[in-house]
Amino acid sequence: MIYYIAFALLLLSSQAPAEELRMSKPLVEAGIAGGAGVVPDYPSSNETQFRYLLFPVFNLRGKVLRSDDEDGSRARLLSNSILSVELSASGSFPTSSDSNAARTGMDDLEWLGELGPRVFATLYANGPQTLRGSFSVRGAFSTDFASGHYRGITVNPGIAYDHRRFGIEYLTFTSRISPQWASQEFQEYFYGVPDRDVLPSRRAYGGKAGYVGTTLTGAFFYEPGAYGLFTGISINFHEGAANDSSPLFRERVTYAGFVGFRWYFYKSNALGYL
Repeated sequence: MIYYIAFALLLLSSQAPAEELRMSKPLVEAGIAGGAGVVPDYPSSNETQFRYLLFPVFNLRGKVLRSDDEDGSRARLLSNSILSVELSASGSFPTSSDSNAARTGMDDLEWLGELGPRVFATLYANGPQTLRGSFSVRGAFSTDFASGHYRGITVNPGIAYDHRRFGIEYLTFTSRISPQWASQEFQEYFYGVPDRDVLPSRRAYGGKAGYVGTTLTGAFFYEPGAYGLFTGISINFHEGAANDSSPLFRERVTYAGFVGFRWYFYKSNALGYL
């Protein structure tokens, strides 16, 4: 319901002229990026995996279609200086149950993708500093690239703080805090134990809808030109989670760290839109 309300408010609000929406970053950027990090196998897992990726990157800062380091890939439905409504996406790595003691003998966790609308509201803006609130509802799907499965709904309110030129030119500090709630299907995917997977040390369990946890992330981006470097850490708090009694729930606090780079071999002369 909140999205219909936000949609109506934005429809009634006036839009700034296009020339006033131009930003200092290019409209289009293309390049390559790579990163590595240590992340939990799944929410509240007591085991982590070293992950790495090398992949092409494409930034588009259009009025509608957008993909960049600030908020990922999304489609902006409506926007003004205070509110914006976007279609956003998220995802997570797969996990082999052979490499996770708690899940031994169970089905592997597949690649997980999420897609749905997100509302942003600018709460504070002063020069290089910005504070924004957000609220997203996404449908989750998993795949092993042979078949796909619906995994329920996630709800993610959040607060994001960004500080450009953090101490020195070209350095940006960003931090985010985001609690998450999810439907029974999503929780069952991570925490459910069907009868066929019961062991003496692992009882049957059915996932329950409710609170998943809260993620606090801090990261630094240094981008003086065509190349950029980034590093950061996330702390995931699962105290009070709806499924803390599951035999697959192992840790109330988990950590993730990451480093990476990106290099743009093409940047358009045209500037993107705010």
